[in-house]
Formats: sequence, structure tokens, C-alpha cells
Amino acid sequence: MKRLLYFALILLFACSKQVDEPTEQEKQLTQQLIGDWVPAGHVPYAPDKKTDFPPPPGGVILYGYTFHPNGVAEFKYGFYKVKLGKERRDRRFYYLGNRTTYKVNNDTVSIFNRTDSVWIDLPIARITLDTMSVRGDDSFVNFRRANYNLKDAPTFDAIVLSTSGCYGSCPISSTMISSDGKVLFFGAKYTTKEGLMEGNITEKMYKKLQENFQKSGIDTLDERYAAGGTDMEEISVTFIKNGKIYKTIRDYGKEGPHELLWAQIPLRYLYQNTVLKPLSPDNTPFYTYLYNFEFEQGDKTLELSQSESFLLWNYLRTAKKTNTAFKPRFDLVHYGNYYWFPSITEEMNGEGYEAEKKEKFIPIKTDGRYYTFYRDREKPETVDIGFNFFDTNFKESDLKIQDY
Repeated sequence: MKRLLYFALILLFACSKQVDEPTEQEKQLTQQLIGDWVPAGHVPYAPDKKTDFPPPPGGVILYGYTFHPNGVAEFKYGFYKVKLGKERRDRRFYYLGNRTTYKVNNDTVSIFNRTDSVWIDLPIARITLDTMSVRGDDSFVNFRRANYNLKDAPTFDAIVLSTSGCYGSCPISSTMISSDGKVLFFGAKYTTKEGLMEGNITEKMYKKLQENFQKSGIDTLDERYAAGGTDMEEISVTFIKNGKIYKTIRDYGKEGPHELLWAQIPLRYLYQNTVLKPLSPDNTPFYTYLYNFEFEQGDKTLELSQSESFLLWNYLRTAKKTNTAFKPRFDLVHYGNYYWFPSITEEMNGEGYEAEKKEKFIPIKTDGRYYTFYRDREKPETVDIGFNFFDTNFKESDLKIQDY
């Protein structure tokens, strides 16, 4: 009897093993999937609302995938949880990351949706070395394989990303990461953490975030992308190399290349999954909310992007007080953030545009290195950032007469 039971268990185990063993078709499809896949054209698609991936915060970002050999996939769009409130201003987005698992069954790839904890099926109609077609409800969704050569891609000392807000509850924030692992975050509005905070990330994490942008081909990107609409969010990214601005990219309405849009997501939500501590009062300037700057010289102006402003803002924050006399060349002026639109309740509570004006001061006098602040009923204060920010990053020919 024991011997019979023993052989029965062996037979059951063997059968189970045989059922779980992938077929040759599944092995081949899994091997073909490995790599990066990006959208190939705009194809009409009407997904099932019950199983469709939830939309990201604002705008439209197309799907993209990276399939790894170990059953791990990256869904470039990302996964989110949305916390609703009584009013629009109470809505918050929580980023769950973009890594998940996948499995292959016959000719179908199933990806685990971390938002709803369900499997999303991608029926593969055709796959070659460079292309993949997925059967949709009424069309084919096409992808092409992306081959990134990052050997000569530039590396950076720091990356700054800022989000402007929109007509809605798009988060308004700035995040700066440095190659030494330092993180500086400022959550202004509609973020899950608010205020000025700092923390650290690993070298591996920094390189991963940097690599995301490298895949976009930074040197080939335009400095500005803009959608043909209003009330949308602008995301600006500034790359710093060898102590100066290497490049700044401003994207209004998510019009940039896929890889640029995908790279922005993990960095803008980095603060949610990083241990951050509020800055001490001694390290927090009185002009906390003045994060949009422009240099003025007579009737000419150079407007900094929000990310460039946050970079300069941080140099000013860490500058040393000085009594050094200097000859002013510019007025450094703060301009309001009019990408976002306060709700009626926010205006009534004094949380609208008027809130920014509370910190308004006389334009800062500067030569690019030294900056003198003038405040009502207080003695002027001059600080030295240690180098000339304007001459290092710009030319006087960049100053333009504004036509507004």
C-alpha cells in the first residue's frame, strides 16, 4: 500500500510538472519579448473599461514596456492609486512604480496591473526581431523594439525636475537629485508631502533615473515642446554637468518624445518612496514660494524655467552672507505661477494667487554672483553664491525685449 502511494505521488508530481512546463511556442515568445518596446504610430484602440490601466495624472502618455528574462516587466506608464476628496484640490495621486510581473500563455502576454490587482492580457498577433503587434478590440496596437546605445551618453552632476500645476490638481513641485545621492524636494501644492525636504538615494537609484533620461537622447531633444491647448501642465528638466547648466527641456502638455515623458514620471514621484526630512528653519529661506525667477536689464528679460529657478533658488538658499560691495547688472524678479488655477474655496481661504504675493519683495539686485535682498522695514542683506550664475549659464544676448 505504501509503495502504491509512493508511485502515485511521483506520477502526480510528474503530471504537474508537465502541465507547468512552458511549451516551445511560449519559450520562443518569451525570448522574443526580452527588451524595450515603444509605441509605433497612433492606432485607435477602445480598451475594456473594467481592465484598462488607469490614466496617469493629466495629459496622455502612451504605453511602453521593458520585458526582462526573469518574469519582471516595466510598464513605462506606471501604476497609480488616486485618493479623491470632497473638492478637486483634495485629490492626490500615489505612484506605485512601474515594475510588475508578466507571464506567457500560448500567444498571450499577461501583465499584472498593480493598481487593480488583475492580469491584463496582450494577445500577440505578430512579433519579429524589431516589431510587435497586439490585437485590440477593433485594431492592432503596434510597437517597435528600441535599441539604446548609452555608451557615449552624457552623465550629470545633478538633475532638477519641476512641475507647474494646471487647471486642476496637477502637483506643483520641484525635485533635485545629485550624483552623490542627495535629494532636495519642495512640494508646493497638491503633493502628498508638502514643504521643503531633503533626503538621500542610492548611487544605483541615481544612475537608473539618469539612464531613463539618457534613453531619450538628451542631446537630440528640443529645448521646448508645447501642445496646442491651454490650462495644461509644464514640466521642466535641467541637467547640470561640471558646475553649469548642460541643457534645460521644457515640455508643456506632454508633447515630448515617449522616453522623455516616461523618464519624468519616476523622478517627479521620487519623493513619495524616499525617506525625507523637513529642512530645519535655519536652512529654510524666507522666500520659500518664490520659485519662478527672471533676470531683467532695462527693457530686456531672461525668464528662467521653473527647474532653473529652483536651481538658482537653492544656490541662494545655501549662499553665504557678505558685506562685499558690487555693481548691479540685473534685477532678479519673481514672476507668479499662472499655470495652475486655484479653486473658489482656495481663493476664499487665501490660498490662491494672493498667497504668493505675501512673500513679495523689491527685486533683488545682482551681478550674477552677489545678490542683495531688500525687504520692508528690514536692512538689505547680500549673499554670495560663490560663482556667477548668469555668466556661467547664459549670455547677455539671451536677454530679450518682451512683446507683451
